[in-house]
Amino acid sequence: MVMICRLLPLLLLFAHQANSQPVLISEYLPAPSTHDQEFIELVLKGSSNVSTGDVTVRDRSLRWSHVDPAYELVPGDTLLLFRYIEKVPETFSPTIKIATLSPWPILNNTGDSLVVQVSALDSDRTGYSSAPAGRSIERKSDVIPGYIESNWAPSRDPAGSTPGRRNSVYEVDTTAPRVLGAELSLNNQLWIWMSEALPRNQSVRLQLHQNQGPSFSMTVQSMGGHSLTSLEVPDRMWTEVSVSSTRDYAGYESEPSTVAIARAPVRGEVTINEVLYHDKTGGVPEFIELFVASDHSISLRELSLSTNQTLFSLVPQDTTLLAPSGTAVLLSAGNMDAAVDQAAISFAREAKNPHLEHLTSPSAILTAIIPSLRLPNRESTIRLHVQSDTLDAMSTNEVCFSPRFETYTGRSVRRQADLPCKWTHSLLSVGTSPGLISLPVQARPPIAGDLRISEVLYDTIEDAFDNRADQVEFIELMNVGDEPLDIGGLYFSGPETDLGKPSDLPFLHAQTRLSVGEIALVFHYPRDFP
Repeated sequence: MVMICRLLPLLLLFAHQANSQPVLISEYLPAPSTHDQEFIELVLKGSSNVSTGDVTVRDRSLRWSHVDPAYELVPGDTLLLFRYIEKVPETFSPTIKIATLSPWPILNNTGDSLVVQVSALDSDRTGYSSAPAGRSIERKSDVIPGYIESNWAPSRDPAGSTPGRRNSVYEVDTTAPRVLGAELSLNNQLWIWMSEALPRNQSVRLQLHQNQGPSFSMTVQSMGGHSLTSLEVPDRMWTEVSVSSTRDYAGYESEPSTVAIARAPVRGEVTINEVLYHDKTGGVPEFIELFVASDHSISLRELSLSTNQTLFSLVPQDTTLLAPSGTAVLLSAGNMDAAVDQAAISFAREAKNPHLEHLTSPSAILTAIIPSLRLPNRESTIRLHVQSDTLDAMSTNEVCFSPRFETYTGRSVRRQADLPCKWTHSLLSVGTSPGLISLPVQARPPIAGDLRISEVLYDTIEDAFDNRADQVEFIELMNVGDEPLDIGGLYFSGPETDLGKPSDLPFLHAQTRLSVGEIALVFHYPRDFP
């Protein structure tokens, strides 16, 4: 698939695309709240008038709908199509045309498509796999075609949508495209990922390099979208790829660049860091947190996960999880947005859109939703694989506390370095810490005034059903000092011990470093607890 073309035909292609799409889809609301209704917003971007009698719209059902009533649209006009035109509030500008479609194309919440034609010729098209409740899906750029899924995002407007107004996600492209990364699969498939979508059929020159030996050059055709190319290369010895200049939809040209080629990780380059088997609060879905411990970017494309006899693939083949060093990767059956600091999430969430934006952020958190993921909470082992090689494993038998502890507290299990136990339950006050990697920090032993006992639970109530306590006694400590503290050498004294003499409750199995203002929960929970 090699194609060489001159710049002039390429520019003519851009002009043809602009003129062939006079009516664009700008916004649509598939899953309205109780006080809203479905709508579709169209904008005339062509250079000549269009009669709405020539405009038709269809969804996935392939049934064409007509605009009612008819209008004459001039360039720049906005046409708002509502399902129930009689329920439209009288708050729109007189310059905005209000109409409906007959019949109305039902926009399914679980995914659908929209196609607009003018005089029986395709003008614009888009699609979605799921609809955010109460929020419209808005177009980012008029220059990028509607079928590019990264050109759409849920509305950021407090009202949930912006009919008749500027889209809240609207962007003006003022930058040239950049090569974000490259990855090579085990079957020698090379993927090159760009910072923005590129037009199809663009001729790009590639040069593959290796540490020792000759280079290999080729000319490829851009695929369209964020993936510049996906092609099979002669062998796996290549370490870098050089990419010639490319142009985006706005006409900005990139500089030639060279990037390292990421590969599947080997043992030690990615580890299991935290696991939540089930949540008692209802706020966080089950998840597995991975940590990229490599000193270079790795490709998670061919990683798989197994729990006992069940095998899960991490990422669909048409997307990427190219992970830089130090990245946290969250694997979950549900949406993790509510559990993770929103400022730290920097990747696009649109369906089938490559996870690429994290490559431009130093504090990124990646998430991969695996709908069928189920984590058994008893006698289970979680393994991370690349083909038949096991990269890391975590077993409930390695956890310091009984599974009953986690059952009644809803706490995750975290890997603990430099401690007698390899795994223990999270002692953070929130119970879990998805995306917060436990890295070593410099800490000193506490002195008087550094720690405060802020809460105590004792004399727990037994369950009449099994005569066991449904809660665990604890003491809550807070670092109220101005430096990180290491509380690993502390112990409690009480009526049964002499003051100053270590008791039988040393801090052995906990994460002992406390940042300023951080809280630790200290539990009396020996292994033989019923």
